[in-house]
Amino acid sequence: MLIEILTPWRTRFKLFVFSALFLAAGVWLFLDGATVSREAVGILGIAFGGLGVAYFGVRLLFRAPVLRIDLVGITDRSSLVSAGHMRWDEIGGVKIYTFSFRTRGRTIQQRMLGVYPRAGSGAVRRANPVKRLMMRRGGRIADAPINIAESVLPFTLEELVDRMRQFCPTLDLRY
Repeated sequence: MLIEILTPWRTRFKLFVFSALFLAAGVWLFLDGATVSREAVGILGIAFGGLGVAYFGVRLLFRAPVLRIDLVGITDRSSLVSAGHMRWDEIGGVKIYTFSFRTRGRTIQQRMLGVYPRAGSGAVRRANPVKRLMMRRGGRIADAPINIAESVLPFTLEELVDRMRQFCPTLDLRY
C-alpha cells in the first residue's frame, strides 16, 4: 500500500506567481540602486525569487508527489530543503504547530508539521551540506529540523498524521 500526495495545481500556480513578483521586485530594487542597501536587498530578491520561479516552474510543468507514505517510511519532497526519504524507525515523533512572523505590521502564520528524527538516525545526516545547514537553522527557528507546510497539501495536517498512522500506528504526536 502506498499514498502519494500531490500539491493542488492552484497552489503551485500561486506560489509561482508570488515568486515571479518577488523576482520582479528584486530586479526593480537592484536597477533603482538609490542606495547600496537597496541594491543588496534587490540581489537577495533576485536570488530567492529566481530560485522560487525555477522551483515552482518545474513543479508546474512536471507534477510529482510532494509526500509519499508507505510501509517503509515517508519521502518528503515538499520544499527545496526537504529531507527526502525517512524510515519509520528514524522518526521520533511529529508535532503540529503554527509558525508566525511579523512583517510591516502584519502577522503571517503558517501551519506546519514538524518531524523530529530520533537521536543518531541518518535522516538529517544523509542530506547534502546545504540542506543540513538549512535543517539545523530551521530546527532553531521552528523547533523541528524537518518541516512540512500545510499549504502544499490538499488536506489538513491532522489528516496527514492520520494517514501516517495507517502505516505506523506507534507514531508519536507531540503537543
